[in-house]
Amino acid sequence: MPKAPIPFVRGLYQAQSKPVANLELQNYYVNIPSTEVVSPAQLYPTAGLTQLANSGNFEINRGSWTMNEIPYFVNGEKLQRLDRTIDANGVETFSTTNLGTISGSGRVSMADNGEQLLIVVPDSKGYVYTVSGGLVEITDTDYTTTHGPSQYVVYADGYFVHFKDKVFFSSDLDDGTSYGALNFAEAETDPDDIQGLHVFQNQLYVLGRRTTEVFQNVGGAGFPFQRVQGFVLQKGLRAKFSTVEYENSIAFIGAGRNEQPSVWLLQGQGFVNIANESINEILQKFSDTDLSQSFAFTYSLNGANFLGLSFPNRTIVYDSMASKAAGVNLWHERRSSSLAQVDRWRVNSIVEAYGRLLVGDTEGGIIGEISEDVLTDYGTPIKRIFSAGPIPTQGGSIFWNSIQVVVENGVGNSDAPDPQLRMSYSDDGGRNYSYERSKSMGKVGEYRHKVFYPRLGRSDISRVFRFEMSDPVKSTIINVIGDVYGSE
Repeated sequence: MPKAPIPFVRGLYQAQSKPVANLELQNYYVNIPSTEVVSPAQLYPTAGLTQLANSGNFEINRGSWTMNEIPYFVNGEKLQRLDRTIDANGVETFSTTNLGTISGSGRVSMADNGEQLLIVVPDSKGYVYTVSGGLVEITDTDYTTTHGPSQYVVYADGYFVHFKDKVFFSSDLDDGTSYGALNFAEAETDPDDIQGLHVFQNQLYVLGRRTTEVFQNVGGAGFPFQRVQGFVLQKGLRAKFSTVEYENSIAFIGAGRNEQPSVWLLQGQGFVNIANESINEILQKFSDTDLSQSFAFTYSLNGANFLGLSFPNRTIVYDSMASKAAGVNLWHERRSSSLAQVDRWRVNSIVEAYGRLLVGDTEGGIIGEISEDVLTDYGTPIKRIFSAGPIPTQGGSIFWNSIQVVVENGVGNSDAPDPQLRMSYSDDGGRNYSYERSKSMGKVGEYRHKVFYPRLGRSDISRVFRFEMSDPVKSTIINVIGDVYGSE
């Protein structure tokens, strides 16, 4: 009776027709080793979240930034600095310092020049914080009325640059509180409204809805930025907060003329699409309002380089390292189980400071850390799901004696002394699943424990397996092996 590996590292891929593919990958990511090991690829559990400080139960994070290696968070209507102290024994303690009031409740845009931290509440107010002078509101009428109020801000070559509708405008040199009536320009190639700004390799990218133009600082009197001749890109931006630096380039949610939104990575004077058909379908189901409320984040951990996109009810994540190794675009989902609105990861922003990946929270004023040593989200279990298959029958039937899931076993601990892996399967293309069967992954020290599911009946068209766990243990998935025989 032949035993054969069942594919389980295909990433998140849910086709338009479920019988084609209905593959889940939630709170796992793909690892493809650079050398020969026990299996060609594995699934590693995503890192958990642990609390460092808390500014208040209802102070949802609106954005974060680092200036001079110090992290700042806008939580609720508070601008806060996260402070760290280290005692004589090397023990770290974290606390927050309130620096002033930032009006509104939506996501903010932030930039700094090393001395000034500028915070934009889109279509409302702007603020500048300095260590010496504290937080002040921008009152220059050329900011508040003539050109603004701003919808977004970046820092480019000595200037804070903003946009409002079709116009982008700059501060005076090295002063985010001062603006001039003549310090503005418009994108010239396409009359569509500006959707975003990004600075990359000392050039200013002005992203419209259908095209992107590139500007550079040429100095001289008046507005310092001029368009780089011939540098017009035929993709525009569909989500203002989705532009991020990634893989030494720029990534964003965008589209060209008469195109639906997708995920693009700048390459030279063109773009590479890093979505797949399933991700494109997810994006195209979102409304313009959903896209306007989305944001992108990036971070690296243990060699994996992640680009995440969070929407009001979903978070999807691309992994460039695994994608390059596999030769296909690999995505997975992040979800937190404790949300009032389920189905998205509860991280609202990420910054690196104090040698840690710091995060703001979707539910309250928690300032936390992404940690591989933590296997919960602030103490709440993380539900992890992966699919194996689909396995077509090639016109006959397949009889399933058993399947074995090779895991990092013996990982039980005091919080989960006997961790369980639950399995169900579908023979109708993922429309309906069998009842769940639960098997132990091994108690503490049971390193030779095997995870078997016997007597699984017959499949006549195809079968996909679904595995789920939520115990706080290191649940690396190494292989899935089926013991089957077939009939004509």
